Amino acid sequence: MGSINQDIKDTFLGLLETAEEKWSDFTQFLVETWPILIVLFLLLVGVWWYADPPPPRHVMLATGSAGGSYEELGKKYAEFFKKKGITLELVSTLGAQENIARLADRQDPIQATGQERIKGSLWIVENS
Repeated sequence: MGSINQDIKDTFLGLLETAEEKWSDFTQFLVETWPILIVLFLLLVGVWWYADPPPPRHVMLATGSAGGSYEELGKKYAEFFKKKGITLELVSTLGAQENIARLADRQDPIQATGQERIKGSLWIVENS
């Protein structure tokens, strides 16, 4: 039976040898499989890009009648999004009925609109 210092030293050396062995196994694995890993990584990035594409760089916003409060609010949004690299195109409409109808039409390029509720504004955003 050895001293406690010898036991600690043996335990540490055993752990070190195990770690070195595992690292060696891992590097050997990478050397043997790097082409497959790169293909799998690129495939994963492609699926991710397809499943979750970046946000659009051009968005159309229905603002209601020209000169209205939603047009002014839309201009403020346009300035904000311009700093982020997104173009916000403001489209004048006849009002809430047309805004909702345009959002419901999947062929219409309108992607967002502002609507008045009893307690403030409701912004409806729909991706096309």
